[in-house]
Amino acid sequence: MGKVAALVYLEPIQKKALLQRSAKSGTSVAQEIRSAVDIYLHGEVTAEELKALDIASQRAEASIKRMITQLKNINKRVDSFLLQREDKK
Repeated sequence: MGKVAALVYLEPIQKKALLQRSAKSGTSVAQEIRSAVDIYLHGEVTAEELKALDIASQRAEASIKRMITQLKNINKRVDSFLLQREDKK
């Protein structure tokens, strides 16, 4: 089914948050708005569930950042080991 246009006025802070969210997720602002409308219309998620999901997402992001840091450190150690090994040849 095709899409229809709808003019929606947002608060500047809402537009900024949507732009940030869409950039982070690789979607368009329009897709973010459609997803939010779907959730609202279907009553799929309560405010409490959204808050819990947000907290879980933040924790997951922090965990991923820690893993990336650990992997970078491991890569440095492996690179160092390989360089030492090459120097001994």
